[in-house]
Amino acid sequence: MEKLLSTGPATIFQLNDARSWRGGEQQVLYLHEGLLELDRDSRVICQRDSALHQVLAERKLPHYALRMMGGHDPGAALKMARLMANENTLLHAHTSHAHDLGLWAKRLGARSRLVISRRVAFAPSGGWLGRRKYLNRRVDLYLAISSAVQQVLLESGVSPDRIRLVPSGVELSRFADVQADLHWRAGFSLAPGELLFCNVAALTEEKCQSTLIAAFRLFLDSGGSGKLVILGEGELRAQLQEQCTALALADSVFLPGFSKDVLPGLRAADVMVLSSRSEGLGTSILDAMALGRPVIASRAGGIVDVVDDGETGILVPPEDPAALAQAMADLQQSASSRQRMGLAGTRKVQDFDVRKTVQLTLDAYDELYGGQ
Repeated sequence: MEKLLSTGPATIFQLNDARSWRGGEQQVLYLHEGLLELDRDSRVICQRDSALHQVLAERKLPHYALRMMGGHDPGAALKMARLMANENTLLHAHTSHAHDLGLWAKRLGARSRLVISRRVAFAPSGGWLGRRKYLNRRVDLYLAISSAVQQVLLESGVSPDRIRLVPSGVELSRFADVQADLHWRAGFSLAPGELLFCNVAALTEEKCQSTLIAAFRLFLDSGGSGKLVILGEGELRAQLQEQCTALALADSVFLPGFSKDVLPGLRAADVMVLSSRSEGLGTSILDAMALGRPVIASRAGGIVDVVDDGETGILVPPEDPAALAQAMADLQQSASSRQRMGLAGTRKVQDFDVRKTVQLTLDAYDELYGGQ
C-alpha cells in the first residue's frame, strides 16, 4: 500500500467492545493493519479477553484491552478520555455501544474528534431517545458501509454533510492461496450432481436462517438434491436445530458452529446463500465472490450494493422460502450459470478491495483536520 503524507490526527483510536468475532471485528482489524502500513499511529481499544483482543495480541498489534460494561460505563469512558486529552487525536467507534462510550468519553474530557461507523441497515432502536444519540453534535462524522445504511441515517435525521459512504472491504490477496477443503466436503457424502450450499452468518434473528431451512425443505421436496451447511454460532442454535428435526432435515442440513477460518470450506462449497432480513453490506458475500462462488441472497439492506441480480448471483425477496428454494433449484440445474456468476463475482469484488476502504476512511479522518 502506498504511503501517504497527511495533515490528519496524530493518533487514531479504534474502539470496539464486542466479545465475539463477526464481520465488524474483521473490518476493524483490516483498518488497523492498513493504517499502520501507511505509517499512521493507530491503536485499538478492545474488550479484554475478547476474540479481537486475542488476535491483536497474537499479531503484536498496538492495542489497549479494557473491561467495558456495555455502552454506559463511565469508568471505562474515563480511561479513554485520559488517552485522548490531546485534541490531535481521533476516536473511531465501531459498534453501537462504542458509540455510547465515545459520547461518554467526550463528556468526561476527551478532546478527540469522534467518528462513528454504522454497520446495520435497520433504524436505531429506542424510539426518540435512540434517534437522539445519532443527532448528538459531539459526533463529527458518520461512516455508512452501504447506501442502505446511509439512507437509514438520513431518515433518522442525520445531516447529509455528516455522512460519508465507506463500504466494507476484503483483503483480496488472502484469497489467492485458499485451497478447497475437499476432506471437509467429503464429510457431507454428496451424491453425484448434488450441490453443497453454504451459509456463513451468526445464528441471529436478522440473519433469518429459519427462512433458509424452510426453503431447503421446499427445494428438496420439489426434486432438488444437495446439502446445506450453516457456519456460525448464536443464540438461535437450539431453535434452528429443532426446526431441522421437525422438517426431517437432520441428514441434509448441518450446523457445525463457528469456524475461525471459513474460507477453505467456502471454496469447497458450490453456492453461497445469505437469507438475511436485514444486512448492512454482507461481507461474507464478498468472501464468496472473491473465491469465485455464485451467491443467492435476500434483496435486503446493503446486499443490493454487492450482488448484481442475474450477473453475480440471484436476489430474492426477504423471508420468502419459495423464492429462495426456486433460486437454489435454478442454480442446481445450470452449471453454466454457476460458473458465469462465479467469474462475474471475482470481477465485481475488485470494487471492494480493503485498500479502498482504508483510503476512504483516512480521507474522512483527514477531512476533519482540514486535510482535504
